[in-house]
This record gives sequence, structure tokens and C-alpha cells, in this order.
Amino acid sequence: MNDTKLIEIYQMLSESELKRLDKFIASPYFNESKTILEMHNFIRAFSPDYNDPGLDKSSLWAELYPGEAHQDSRLRHFMSRLLKLLQEFLAQQSFSSDSFKKNMELLEALRLHKAEGNYQKTYRKFRKEFEELGTDSYLKNFLLDEELNRFYSISSLVTLQNIDSSLQTSAENLDRFYIVNKLRFFCSVINFKRVLQMDHRNRFMDEILEMAEEPEFQEEPAIKIYLLILQTLIDPEDLDKFKLLLDSLKDLRNEFEDEELRGMYVFAQNYCIRKANQGKTEFLQNLFNIYEQVISEGIIFSEGQFSAATYKNIVANALRLKKYNWAEAFIKDYNSKLPDEERENALTYNMARVHFDRRDYDQVITLLQQVEYSDVFYSLDSRSILLKTYYELDEVDSMEALVNSFRIFLRRNKILSEQQRKGYMNLIKFASQASRVRPRDKDRVNKLESDISNTSPIADVGWLKEKVAELKG
Repeated sequence: MNDTKLIEIYQMLSESELKRLDKFIASPYFNESKTILEMHNFIRAFSPDYNDPGLDKSSLWAELYPGEAHQDSRLRHFMSRLLKLLQEFLAQQSFSSDSFKKNMELLEALRLHKAEGNYQKTYRKFRKEFEELGTDSYLKNFLLDEELNRFYSISSLVTLQNIDSSLQTSAENLDRFYIVNKLRFFCSVINFKRVLQMDHRNRFMDEILEMAEEPEFQEEPAIKIYLLILQTLIDPEDLDKFKLLLDSLKDLRNEFEDEELRGMYVFAQNYCIRKANQGKTEFLQNLFNIYEQVISEGIIFSEGQFSAATYKNIVANALRLKKYNWAEAFIKDYNSKLPDEERENALTYNMARVHFDRRDYDQVITLLQQVEYSDVFYSLDSRSILLKTYYELDEVDSMEALVNSFRIFLRRNKILSEQQRKGYMNLIKFASQASRVRPRDKDRVNKLESDISNTSPIADVGWLKEKVAELKG
């Protein structure tokens, strides 16, 4: 039973949400069935993980109908009704937390009830208090304008001047909404096309670009930013546009909510990463500067936290710039910003990376022995670092044992893409070959170099090339 949609919803709710759910289901306004209330109370007793073997259909039936023969169809009927109540609760939660939706529903209700005086007073108050940042503002302003237009269509208080002004404002907000969202959509499509096979036509892109460059629309912060992002994607060699994007993001910082601003900065970060991967290493410093800014201004955090992947990427960037002290301080200072269950592994793994780059290999081995391999990507990265560490220490036996276990892991793991599997398999193959090549054996070194150059994908190919260069002397 614990694999049902019903239990899945219970598992995802926090304790405070469950307490509100208790009141919701106990309220006769939402639920008049005593059976459903009893079913909820029975399931609720197994909080928080609901994995107890006592939570099964037989036990639930015995609780609801003691002494009666089990009727599965009847039980499933009530479980279905409870599931619908839980879904209604989730919708109610979302509605309650969205003041815009509530006010729009209130205006619609007043309009349908022809409460004209109350409608106008409520609309003016909401308009005065309404404040929305970023791209959502265009849609919400348009919806507000449309609501007022509907009111004017039935109101006895309307004037031609009111209608003209409202329709004009509505059209302008619709234009802004369409342009900014098409720009944002084009940015996402072009970005995804770099990593995925996509056959998607960017219809009207030239027309939208032309419209977005008009002075009227350049005054809109969101249109200005997404136009610059799109231009850097279309013509990545135009460095002036990239610099203008960074400057504009700083200047317009207060025009966006952090969530949207964070997404905008991700485009800038990806631009730097692509440039650095092309060999333009000066963009590593640009990337570092962006990270410092989004960290110091708190933009990087969502509800006070950020992901282990972002944490790892920031450390990797600092290490490529040889900012070892900065990286170590960052790892320790911001570990508390990670989800609880990821903190220990992230701290240990990233400290191992710092020690590896400092060539403190004994510390690397000590730290990686503490990493829990429950996450497949920690497992991959940790094994890769350990492989390189054994190579650097010339620990032939340890390296051979790791190579064997690493290959088995890659073959058995079903989560990895074929691209990832091949990349790590090739890393293992060439690292093993490099460990057996003597520096003076020029023929074998040259063949190894050629094989690496002609093979793709290879995980950590930069490190392999460094080792070949060392063998060449």
C-alpha cells in the first residue's frame, strides 16, 4: 500500500502541512464522510515515513469495518475519494498562498454578482497594492486589464474614455508578455540544442528580435535582458554583448525576483563555461566573478539553500584558477546551505578535490574513504579522483584493483547514459595504459597521445593529456 499515489502525497507533506490537512479533512465544509476521516487518521498514525508493514489494506479495512469481510472494491472507492481530497487540499494550499489568484477570483465573483461599487473599490485597491517583478508582471497586468474590460462590458458606470484607456493598456501588456516570453523561449531552445538532438523551428525569431530592439521595448528590463542573452547565444563571438549583459544584470538587479535573476545568471555562467572549454581560460575568471556576485547578493540560494551540484561547480572553478584557500573556505562556510542529507558527502568529496589539486594525495585517500557512495555521481567523481591519486602515487596494485571494481560498477549501473559510461570507461583504459608506459618509450607515448586525441568521449581528458605531456618530458 505504501507505493500508492495516496501514500506518496502523505510522504511529501511536511509536519506543518499535515496538521493543516488534519483540519481540512475534519472540516464538514470539505468532507462529510466519517469513513474518510477515520481512514485519514489511520494512515496519519504512520507518519512520517509510512513504511511500517502494519500500513496495509487488510489492517486499514479492519480499522474501518471490524468484523466484516474484506471488500477490496469498497476500500478502493474510499481510498480514491481520500486521494481526491488530498489533491483538493494541495490545490487549496497553492491558492491560499497566491494573493494574485485570490484577488482575481474575488474580482470575478463581484463582477458576476454585479456588485459594481464593491468591484471598483476592490479593483482600485488591488491595483494600487499590486507589485510584481520580472516577466510575470506582464501577464498579470494583462489579466488584470482583461478582467476590467469584462467589467466594463456589463457595467452601467463605464465611459468610452475608460474603455479606450483599458484596451490600450491591455494590448501593450500583451505585447510585452508575448515578446519577453518568446525571447526566453528562444534562449532555452538554443541552449538545449547544444546538448540534445532537437528539431524545433524558432518561428518569428527575426521579427521578435527586431521588435525587441525598438526603444519602447528596450525600456522594459526583462525584454532587455533576454534579448542580450539571446544575442550572446546567436553570436557568442560578440564579447561586447556579453559584457553588456553582465552590466545590465547588475544595473537591473532590483527589477527581478531572485529566482528569475538566478536563471538569467545561469545563461551567463554557461557562456563562460563554453568559452573556457574552447581554451579561452580567461573566462574562468569571469565565471568566478559571477559566482562571487550571486553568492554575496544571495541570488544563488533558493529558500536559503543551493544544490550540491552548484556547490561542486563553484569549487571546481576556483580550483582551476588555483584559488585553493578560497575554495577551502567556501566549502566550509557554505556547507550548511546544502540539503541536510547531502552536507557530509559534499564536504568530504570537495575537500578531497582541494587536496588533490594541492598534490596532498594521502589526504585525498583518507577523505574519499569516508564518502558514502549512495549517490551515483558522487561515486563516479570519487572513483575518478581516487584513480588519478593512485596514478600520481604510482600505487600500481591499488590502481589495478580500483580499475577492476570501477569497470564492474560502470557495466552494472543502469542510471548512467551511454555517453557517460563510455567517457569513464575510456578514462580507465587510458589511465591504465599511461601507468604502464615508460617515459623513454617514445613510440608508446606517441601512440597513447594519438589514441587519446582520436577518442571521444573521455572523462577528465585534460588530466590525461597532462600526464601524456609529462611522459613526453
